[in-house]
Amino acid sequence: MGRSKDYIEDHLQQKIEDYEKACKEHGFKLKDGMLLSLLESKSFFGSTSLGVFGILIGEFMITAVALAPTAIELGKIGIKIRKAKRAIQSFKDNHELAYIFEARKRIQKK
Repeated sequence: MGRSKDYIEDHLQQKIEDYEKACKEHGFKLKDGMLLSLLESKSFFGSTSLGVFGILIGEFMITAVALAPTAIELGKIGIKIRKAKRAIQSFKDNHELAYIFEARKRIQKK
């Protein structure tokens, strides 16, 4: 027993909308997670402030020592971003309609 053309079109359109909504939510989660990581990092703000202070008073040794934890925190944030982007890409690659989105992308390039 087959489905009507209208049913199939509506079903596919709903799946596409669900996919686009999920991608958008993943993007928001990535941005929120990045911001939250910065805000929760006590060493980031403290060491950055001390580093800026070192620059202002001309003590570059203080600056170098103070900014090391900042570099570590930025590295951690970079790793979180990379993991989140991989999760989004995995979702896109493994989605049941991935072939439709890939075809649409290739058609739009022409």
